[in-house]
Formats: sequence, structure tokens, C-alpha cells
Amino acid sequence: MLASTACGLVALAAYALTLNPTVSHGDSGEMIAVAHTLGVAHPPGYPLYTLLAKLFALVPLGSVAARVNFFSATCDALAALFLCRAAALLAGNIWAGVAAAGFFAFSPLVWPYAVTAEVFPLNNLFAALLLHLAVLANAASVSAERRRRLWLGIAFVFGLGLANHHVLVLLAGPVLLWQLLLTSRSDLTRARLAALAFALCLGLTPYLYLFIAPHLGSEITWGNTATLRGFLDHVLRREYGTLQLAEISSAPTGGIAHRLIAFIMRLSTTTVGAAPLLLLAALPTLFRRSAVRQISRLWAVGVVCHLLIFARLSNLSMDIPVHAAVQERFWQQAVLVLAAFMGLGLAQATELLPHGRRLAAAFLAIAVPLGLAVTNFREMDQRGHTFFRDYGQALLDSLPRNAVLLLTSDEAIGSVRYLQQIDGYRRDVSVLPTGQLASPWFRALAARHFPNLTLPSPGTDGRFTCLEFLDRNLPSTRIFIVNKIPWLATLEEAYSPIPVGLADEVLPKKTLPPFETWVDEGLASFARFDPATARSRHDGPWERYVEETYWRHFERFALAVSSAAAAYGHNPAVAERVVRALRPVADRHPQPSPTVLRNLGVAYQFVGTRDPSAKRQMIHYWKLYLAAAPPNDTDRETITRAIRAAEATPTTGHN
Repeated sequence: MLASTACGLVALAAYALTLNPTVSHGDSGEMIAVAHTLGVAHPPGYPLYTLLAKLFALVPLGSVAARVNFFSATCDALAALFLCRAAALLAGNIWAGVAAAGFFAFSPLVWPYAVTAEVFPLNNLFAALLLHLAVLANAASVSAERRRRLWLGIAFVFGLGLANHHVLVLLAGPVLLWQLLLTSRSDLTRARLAALAFALCLGLTPYLYLFIAPHLGSEITWGNTATLRGFLDHVLRREYGTLQLAEISSAPTGGIAHRLIAFIMRLSTTTVGAAPLLLLAALPTLFRRSAVRQISRLWAVGVVCHLLIFARLSNLSMDIPVHAAVQERFWQQAVLVLAAFMGLGLAQATELLPHGRRLAAAFLAIAVPLGLAVTNFREMDQRGHTFFRDYGQALLDSLPRNAVLLLTSDEAIGSVRYLQQIDGYRRDVSVLPTGQLASPWFRALAARHFPNLTLPSPGTDGRFTCLEFLDRNLPSTRIFIVNKIPWLATLEEAYSPIPVGLADEVLPKKTLPPFETWVDEGLASFARFDPATARSRHDGPWERYVEETYWRHFERFALAVSSAAAAYGHNPAVAERVVRALRPVADRHPQPSPTVLRNLGVAYQFVGTRDPSAKRQMIHYWKLYLAAAPPNDTDRETITRAIRAAEATPTTGHN
């Protein structure tokens, strides 16, 4: 008891020291906003998480985000506590439990989600509880009556876990089913089966919240869960595609073997190679005859089922860093159970020592996880990590009053929703997740929260096109988008998305903003957020994705400005604004395109008609262009001749 409590407190302390103070990546912003406003999260709704996170959000200490983030820390710390107890019972050695808790709590596959708002820490807690209860229920010394009570507890906890996240069924489902099949028929009376079913259903009761939530007035409400059909659509994830991770239009790269190998490699590298060795050392313990060891075999099968089934159902590419990070979140339960076996392996390995077994077990159980904690601390530390809040704020600040913002990607939706719903920031902007806008259920939500918008009449499928939406709303309001998805394709029939900063403004075809205002406001938008500086303390796949998006927008903006400037001819004043648009991309982009470098040289060429010193910059950027352009680029010969001519002409003045 004392050792497991200490493990939980140490984990909680580490999480508290590295806690993210605000919104983070992925679903973080949505989960904080849903908890704060009592809304409905994306499918399957996560009702238990929403209700428990709301309780933490009510604690008057720190920001709302910090409170909900601390809920994650508490869940994973408790998971470490129960994991310690379970592994200690499995091994008959308390140091096996301490090691297991440390391997789990300080794993880079777990720690990042323990310091920000996510549903997975609560999922880990239920997995650890089920493992602990299963070990207790299968102990040889437990009485028949206590075993029955424990099984009722297992059924209830399993139901509660499913009210948080369905993925628990992949790990615990096969274990519990197999355990029931191994139970003697005399113990499986109708009354006992009915009691188990009742306990399971009692655990599922948080799903009743989804029927109530749409009536509570939250703007962050996904689906129409107030009706039975809407409830089933949501819980069964029909909008994503039931039994798949995401709704995507193209086949992902990599199959089951590819995903399993990725998991094994990550588990090995994040434990500095200790995981394979300790898991091999634990194998002999699975074949010893013991009631307690029998359950360890079942959980080993559970881990295999979890990894195999999830690898089969996952339909995102492991070759795209952000998609890989999305999938890695689902490995945490497997890491938890394997951490228990790693604890068994450590105990087994120290048993082979001729002397000082207990001392060696104690030293390794503390030193190895502590080494992982120290090694990973800097990377896991998210104190002061305001990257996504700053990005969302820059995005909102770039928009005029009463604008409409159509968003697609999670990092933008989450940060903007957090700022609006929690901080009350820029509530004048109507933020519409593009993937939800045309859904039939969104009509009622829009009527309550966006009365100034007009939704077109639905077609035979209950939906409408982007073009229809723009035709009805664009004359009366300015509309901006971030990241295009297939639904937006119809806007190209009459409109164009013009890059004006961190977002694109939708304008009628062949229409551009006033040139000077366009350049000045666009540059001001990009100046509000510097991704390289913002991610200097924490460089993860989501941060890199935002940085790539930032530079993609900046380059599109700069090239659009450069293209529009052609209509003004050889105007030095216009060329100076083109320089202002292109030069930040050329100087700061990690890999500026040859087109940017070429056009910047051309802009300096025009500026040079008024300022001869600009010729040096023209030559400089054209040489960079020649170094970056492919050998078959049609402009290489022309630029080369222009450089030779310029270098042969004396330059006056300075730049």
C-alpha cells in the first residue's frame, strides 16, 4: 500500500511540474471547452470524461485549462498506483510493482497526455483498475464470496470505462470473456449472470448524459444526441465510419505489420532498449502454475488482441508524423500492461543473482524508471508551452470584426474554441468547423448560436454545398477559411480562396483585395505568430505541422502578391511591397521555393530602377535561386545572363 501510494504521488508530482498551463494540440481545446460548457464531444461523445473533467474545472485554482489538464495528471497517477499493486501481486515482489509503475508513468508514450486535456489518461486508469481487480479476483487465497463481489466490481468498472472510451474493449474485452469461459458452470448461474449484466449496464449510465447535453445550451455540441437515432449515430461513430479511426478519402500507407513494428520500435527506443530484455525475462513466469499467473497469460493475450485489432482498424498513415502521433495515443493501454510484465521481468532477472537479490531489485526498480524520468523530463516539460493558444490568438486577431471562420484541422479548431469558450476572446467571430457545417444536425445548432448566418435548404441527402452556403452569406459578411477539405471544392465554381495571412479570404473569382492593404494586413497577420520561436521549447509533430502550415500559407500569400503585382508593370513602389512580402519567406523559411527566390530577385530588379543599391540583393537572391532550382528550369539561362550583366555593371549606393 505504501509503495503504490508513493508511486502515484511521485508520478503526480512529475506531471504537476511539467503540466501544460493552457490549450494544447489534438483534441485538447475541444475537451476543455466541452467540459467547461457541458457540451458533447466528437464521437463517441466521452460522457464520463466530460462529467468528471467538469468537476475539476469547477475547482477555483488556476485557469480552467490547467484544472482540466490536472485531471489527466490525476488519472495517470492513479493508474500508476493501481498498476504498482497489480504487478506486485503478479510477481509476489513489491519492487516489480514499483518498476512497472515507473516504466508506465514516465514513458514518452504516456507522459505527454498526462499533462494536457485528453481522454486517454482516464482510459489508462480503468485499464489499471481492471488489471488490479482481475489479479485480486484470481488470487488463490480469495474466498468464493469475495471473488463474486470482485467480479461485480470488474463488470461495473468495465462499463464505466466504455462510457469513457470504446478502445478499452480491445484490451479488456477478450480477457474478461475468456475468464468467463474458464469459470465453472456452477458459478455462472442465471442470477449471477444477471447481476454481472446489471453492474455492466450501471457502469454505462453516463451515456444518458448525451441525451441531456444538447438541451444545456453549449455551442460545442456535436451531433443530435437528444434523439435515439442521433445518439446511436454518435456512439457508433457513424460520421467517422464505424470500426475505423478516421474518415479519410485515400488509403493509408502501411498495413498491420507496419503498425506493429512501429509500436515495437517506439516501445524499445523510449525505454532505451530495456523493454525487449525485460519482456523476454518475464516469459518464464507465464508458464508457471499459479492462479495469479493464469490471469497474467490472459492479459498477455489481451495486449496482443488490442495491438492486432487496433492495427487492423486504424486507417491513418504511419508515414505522416501527425497521423502517427494520433495513432500512438492508442498504444498507452498496451504500454500499461506491458509495463506490468516488464516489472515481472525485472523481478525474474534479479532472482537469478546469487546474492543481494532484494537490494538489486530495489535498486533497479527505482534507478531505471528514475533514469527514464530524468532523461525525458526536458522533452516532456510543457510549462510555459503556449504554442497553440498563441497560434489561435494570432488567427483570431487577423480577422475583421464579425467575420465567419471555416476551420478544418484539429489544432486550429481546438485553440480557437478554447479562446472563445473559456477566455471569451473574439466572440464576434463565428467559428464553424467545416466538417460539421453541412451536417443535417448542425442546422438547429446554427439557429441557436449563429442567427446571422443563413443555411441553404438541404438537398435530397439532407446536406448542401459550399457554393450554396457562400451564395447565401458572402454578400453580407466576410468569410475566411483555414485548410481546404473536399466539401469546399464547389466554392471554386464562382469564388477563390485568396491568401490574406494565416487564413484565406473567400472572394468572387478574379477579385483581389486592395493591393497595399492586402500586403500590409497579410504581413501583420504572419507577424503575430512565429512558429520557430514558439516551438523552441517543445518540438513535437503537432508543432511541426503548424509550422509547415504557417509557411505554406506565407509562401502562397507572398507568391499571390507577386503575381498580382504584374498588373502594375515596372512600378518601384509596388515592387517594394512585393519585396516586403517575399523576403521573410526567402530569409526565414527552412526551404524557400525557387519561385520565391526568383520572384524576389525580379522585385529587387524593379526596385533598382529607383534605388541602384538594390542590385546587390537582386544578384544575391538570384544566385540562391540558381542553387535551388532544378537543372531543367526554363528560367535558369535567362537569370544567369541577367546576373552576368548586372555584375558587369558598376553598382552605386549601399543597401
